[in-house]
Amino acid sequence: MSIVLILQNILNIIILFLIIYISLHIFFSNYELLKIFYSFFLGCLFVYFLKKKFFQIFNINIEEILGFDFYTSLLTFIFLFPIIIKAPYLRFHLQNFSKLWNKNKTFAMGSKNTQMNIIDSVLTLSKMKIGALITIEKYNSLEQYAQNSILIDGTVTKELLISIFLPNSPLHDGAVIVRGDKIISAGAYFILSEKQNFEKKTGSRHRAALGISENSDSMSIIVSEETGNISIAFEGIILKMNDKDQIQEYLSMFMI
Repeated sequence: MSIVLILQNILNIIILFLIIYISLHIFFSNYELLKIFYSFFLGCLFVYFLKKKFFQIFNINIEEILGFDFYTSLLTFIFLFPIIIKAPYLRFHLQNFSKLWNKNKTFAMGSKNTQMNIIDSVLTLSKMKIGALITIEKYNSLEQYAQNSILIDGTVTKELLISIFLPNSPLHDGAVIVRGDKIISAGAYFILSEKQNFEKKTGSRHRAALGISENSDSMSIIVSEETGNISIAFEGIILKMNDKDQIQEYLSMFMI
């Protein structure tokens, strides 16, 4: 065996080791989008070597035997399979990308009076242990959700917010959408977050609030009907609020 052939075999082993190492590193990481693209790369590599080596080893043209373009069909399957399996992650990244194109040039934030009405209403609902979800629009329009709910177009007041979330109200299960000083709609339903790190007792309101915060730059205030706890969801995270001052601090920072 010549030195060139030995070196070539050693190089092939090193390349194979690197591919396996990189593959394991990527597939055990949390970068789902990278996994999808790397799956495409490995699939194309697999088809290339299969087409090249299969004919060399067996001297058989598999496409002539099967009667159709086997390798093109295999590439199509390799391309579609990760997309189908990872569809939720692709949708998430596409929605994040769409935020850049879905911004209002101007937006109206609520007045100080609106902030206080929202805070007073959630504190009252918390004491009564009545569940609530109030979502405040910022740059990204929530019009698509508003149009599929009950249009209100009323001024934000403590009394109106409480009346919407009372258990006997037909709108109490959905979210209220606030734009500026107006409640534009009630009974809105958002896509639930697909994150898996929730406690088992986490309700649909919290998942909905987290979901809309992942897909827009809105802020949501959630009142738990089980515990009366108040939380705020924005930028894909949920924070538990301890008192009125903390709620006001976050709301003031958001509504500027």
